[in-house]
Amino acid sequence: MKKLFVLIGLVALVSLFNFKNVNAEEKQHHIIKQISANVLGDGECESVIISGVKNQDSTYFEEIKITVFEEKSGRLLCSQIPTINCGFEPSVLAVDFDGDNLSEIFYSSQSEKGGAYYVYSFLGGVKTLYDFEVDSPICSAKYQNYYKLRVNLGKKAVNVDISYKDKNYLSKLYMPNGKLYKNAKASVSKVDKVYPISVDGVYKLLSTRNVTGENNSDLICKIVTLKSLNGGVFEVDNRFVVQ
Repeated sequence: MKKLFVLIGLVALVSLFNFKNVNAEEKQHHIIKQISANVLGDGECESVIISGVKNQDSTYFEEIKITVFEEKSGRLLCSQIPTINCGFEPSVLAVDFDGDNLSEIFYSSQSEKGGAYYVYSFLGGVKTLYDFEVDSPICSAKYQNYYKLRVNLGKKAVNVDISYKDKNYLSKLYMPNGKLYKNAKASVSKVDKVYPISVDGVYKLLSTRNVTGENNSDLICKIVTLKSLNGGVFEVDNRFVVQ
C-alpha cells in the first residue's frame, strides 16, 4: 500500500511538472494581431490570427504562424507558416486584390536585412500568391557618359541625371569632358519594401527596389513596380523610377 501511495505521488509530480512546462510554452507564444475577414468564400467572416514567440521585451518574434478559425465556434480551419517566420513587428492585413469581395491576406515583417512580404489565399486551401523572394529582378542599371545612369526596366529604359552629385564623387567616375574613364558598377537590389495600396476600392501591390552605385550606401534612385492580381497571378501594371 505504501508503495502504491509513493507511485501515485510521483505520477502527480510528473503531471504537475509537465503542466507547468506546457503553460510556460503557451505563455511564450503570443497573439500579435487578430482580424475578422471572409477568406474562405463562404459568406461568413473568419478570425485570422497571427502569433509568434516573443523575444523578451523586443518587437522581434520567432515561430510566426497565421491561423484561421471559424469565428462563431472557434474551430481551427487552416494555418500557414511564412517561409521567413521571424522578424520585427509582424503583421497581417485582409485586403481584396482582385475585386471578388473575398479577402486575401497580406503578411509583412521587418529585419535588419530588410522586410519579408507574402500574399496568401485561403480559398480551397492555402496558396501563396506573392513571395517577395521570387519576385525576380529583371531590372538593371549602368553608368553612362555625361553624368547619367541608365536604368533598364524591362520594356523601357530611363536615364537618371546624377550631375547633382558632388565633384569628388563625379571625379572618381568621369573625366573632365564628362566621359566615363572607368567601368563603374551600379546595381539593383532585390525587393526592398512592399505595400498594398487601394485603387478604386481594389488593392494592388506596390514594391520598391534600390538602385545604388559602387556601394550599397550610394542610393541613386528607386524602382517602383505596381502589380495587379489577375487569375491568381500578380502581373505588372507599371514600372517607373523615383529619384
